[in-house]
Amino acid sequence: MNELKTLENYSSSLGDFTEEVRSNRDDSVETSMHDTMPLCVSNVIGRSLDVPIINLTSGPRKVIAYSCSHFVVVFYYEAQEHNFLYGHKNKITSLSSDQHGNFLVSSDTGDDNYIIVWRTETLRPVFTFQPSSRTYMTRISSSGEYVISLSTEPGYTVCSLWMLHKERRNAEWTHKIFEDLGRVNDVAFSSSASMEFMLTTESTVIFFKWHYDAPKPEDPQVYIPAPLSWKYRGKLCESIYLNRHHRSMTYTSDGHVLIWNDSIHTSWKRGNTPSTWEKVLEKWIHLQKGGITCIQQWRLFVITGDSSGIIRFFNQMLFLIHCINFPGNPTNLRQVEFHLQQAADTNEKSAANLNGSTLFRNRSTYESKEAGRDLASLGISFHGSHHMDKSSKRSVHLPKDFIVVDGHGCAYLIDAINRKPYILLECESNVITCFDVHPESEIISIANRKGEISMVNYISCQYTYIKSIVEFLNSDEEVISCIKYSSLGNYIAVGMRSGELLFVDSCLYLPKMKKPFHVSRSPIAKICFSPDDSYMAHIDGQDTVTLYGSQNITKGDGPEWIYCGRVYPHSGVVNYLTFDPYPRMKNRLLSVGNDCSLVEYTLELRKREGLCILSRDRIEQSAYPLHISWIDHSSDKRYLLITNSEFKCKLYNLDTKDLRQTCLTISYDSPISCLHTLQSDSSEAMLFATSTLIGLLKLPFDGNPYKVMGVLANPVELTAVIPSQDHQTVFSLGKDETYIVKWHTNMSAMDTLCNEGGDGLKPMYCMFEDGENGWLFKQALDYFYLAQLLHEGHLWKDEHVISRAIKTCELPPIMQSLGYFATKKEIQSMLHEVMNEISIRTKRKRNEIEFEDFICLFLNHRSAKGITFNDLTKHFKTLSEGEFTIPTEKLLHVLTNSGENMSTDELKICMKILLQDGILDENHMLEENVLQLPEELTQNIIEDALLGIKNMEKEGEK
Repeated sequence: MNELKTLENYSSSLGDFTEEVRSNRDDSVETSMHDTMPLCVSNVIGRSLDVPIINLTSGPRKVIAYSCSHFVVVFYYEAQEHNFLYGHKNKITSLSSDQHGNFLVSSDTGDDNYIIVWRTETLRPVFTFQPSSRTYMTRISSSGEYVISLSTEPGYTVCSLWMLHKERRNAEWTHKIFEDLGRVNDVAFSSSASMEFMLTTESTVIFFKWHYDAPKPEDPQVYIPAPLSWKYRGKLCESIYLNRHHRSMTYTSDGHVLIWNDSIHTSWKRGNTPSTWEKVLEKWIHLQKGGITCIQQWRLFVITGDSSGIIRFFNQMLFLIHCINFPGNPTNLRQVEFHLQQAADTNEKSAANLNGSTLFRNRSTYESKEAGRDLASLGISFHGSHHMDKSSKRSVHLPKDFIVVDGHGCAYLIDAINRKPYILLECESNVITCFDVHPESEIISIANRKGEISMVNYISCQYTYIKSIVEFLNSDEEVISCIKYSSLGNYIAVGMRSGELLFVDSCLYLPKMKKPFHVSRSPIAKICFSPDDSYMAHIDGQDTVTLYGSQNITKGDGPEWIYCGRVYPHSGVVNYLTFDPYPRMKNRLLSVGNDCSLVEYTLELRKREGLCILSRDRIEQSAYPLHISWIDHSSDKRYLLITNSEFKCKLYNLDTKDLRQTCLTISYDSPISCLHTLQSDSSEAMLFATSTLIGLLKLPFDGNPYKVMGVLANPVELTAVIPSQDHQTVFSLGKDETYIVKWHTNMSAMDTLCNEGGDGLKPMYCMFEDGENGWLFKQALDYFYLAQLLHEGHLWKDEHVISRAIKTCELPPIMQSLGYFATKKEIQSMLHEVMNEISIRTKRKRNEIEFEDFICLFLNHRSAKGITFNDLTKHFKTLSEGEFTIPTEKLLHVLTNSGENMSTDELKICMKILLQDGILDENHMLEENVLQLPEELTQNIIEDALLGIKNMEKEGEK
């Protein structure tokens, strides 16, 4: 829009209220979070389009509120400051405020959900309620005394009322609305009678009312009008109560308005007195030809927005007073929000010419004269800060400015006097599928499902350029699945769900090739470039790795890309693909997959034969490697930090692929699936992400829980986490979201967090049950001393000096005594770590380990969550090939021949130990030299009879 301007142009005309705005709220919480949190939200690009924007502007307080993910954003748009309200665990689904803007109510849907009432002056929660987990809408009354919540249950919707001054655990009353009435889409409170509200469904309106003098508010009056034949006039959308009046309105999707009135008023006109409280459909009016998209009130005016972008002002007789054509392309108006009323205007009645006895009296005449007329011929003229209604020859005061939300979800401040919109908030109208950050500038490129790429300045969060690339593709598939800036930032590789690959310019998003590559037939999932931009590789939905090479780089029109080759590197899913960011002599490409292997490739710049597998190393036994991060310690030693599905980070030598160190990460909701290196002047850390969390991991990492912190980034699922080029900012994107969250990193706060843990074993005590005084830590200490006695003996002729270390040969039995039954390969990994990493760091003998290092070794190598019944079920199904039983011979064959196999003598010893209680039948007991078991084993026999797991759990429950 050429006519749109930024808010800075408007701020000068309004005056600077920044200092006054700051004095009206408490900034201590926000300031302390930025100072003490290593990772906190600093801004948001876009917003959640499912939740409306709340206008809290009143006098000098220029503020709006909207939601993103699980937090509320309070945006002081004149001061350009953001405050974030945290308290929800799930995605926020509803926002509302009272008439005067004293309270802001937010609610979420899901497990452990809450309704939180915030005080807008201090931005602190004052009331908290816990409704049903399926709550999808909450509204606060105009007076700020009551909250209505709506939740879906099988077959009906539950309407619940909560009273703020009581803050009870349960709602004051509930009412069931059965599914034959439809889903409730809107809740409207009366501004004059706070004990009255109505619910709007697609087919009817439900009215509620109760009295102050009622003995209990649990017994409200509920009135559901009889079914009427208005279905052909569109679906019911939203309702409002008229200010200072007993009537209410409901608009439909095709431009009709239904007028409701109390039965006591309509009966009084006829000379009758009704026995019960009822609502009567007084009449319906075809207000306009186009569909109405929103309805609002300001003082005694009724304002509507429609699908053509026109805002109409009506008085309460529904005479058209004024209209504003929203500039730019016609678009649906989602919201029209006016500033809060702090006091009643003495001229409101004269301004709207309100007279209850003449309301809608001349509507038929008005409709015949005005319907279908052009907006320019409505006879409306400007006179300073008010307008003239020529039909009544009376001066009508209209709002000076107000806020409009268009069909794309963007918010604008409308200067009604000068008829100019100012941008408050820009956002994406389509779901964001992917994004990437420019490697050298403050630019972020955002792609959506419609095939558009937007350029955003992430400092100001303003959109600077939008381009659709659909016209350059061969297929009809518009969805962009992946974009990636080249290492030098000159161009962008765009991957589509159809498998097409296109190289575009990074400035104007124009194609750099005549036609796109279409080697793959499945969506492109991951793209990476070599540091010198000579190669580009990607993963697709078929788990293949494809390589492209660039030639003629010196030409002015950019490099020419050629297809080099395609391979299936893993027998399972390819989890990650990366180039060496610190190449010594040549570029290196590595990948990891669900086949537990690390694969390295040969790279050659030639067509169709330039990609081959150089080496394949199995680096895990059962866990899946998920992500690769490169650590360049020196010119001689280079390492790979690889995360796996068992919540471990493992350090491998890049050249030999030997395991050097294993560390346990904190067991969050899921294993770490993303790692990025962040560097500052004082320290170095790793940015990590799980399925819902992001956090920082301070290097060098040794399993210290105080060196890692995580925060909830998206309660549903994270799809991308990327840091900026200066490592000061991090961006995160959730699944099927229309916004990107911008995070600020604070390395000094991370250092402070690490120092709080203390020295030695103090930070590790929290990883033991009951801490330092718990049974597990005491057992570890006793077994450590016992290992010293067993190895050195307990009788000494000469004076004996107690050693602080034990021999490494004692590690396996101690680990087994503490409940960690390591495999042979895991034992070798532990011994290798002691002989190489720990001995070099502690300067001790290669075959000795001290108690502190032993504790860290045990905590880092043991299983993060143990073995569960789900694991046993999974392994049993694998061995039995989906059957309910497994032949005993097959099980014995697997135990003695597969993997780290057992000998027959070892198997007999194990079976004697397991069957010593005689749980099985006597005919099936183990004799001295003969191993006898049932011919068919079920999972229950293995769990109950052999392992005795269920019996132990039952005893624990008792």
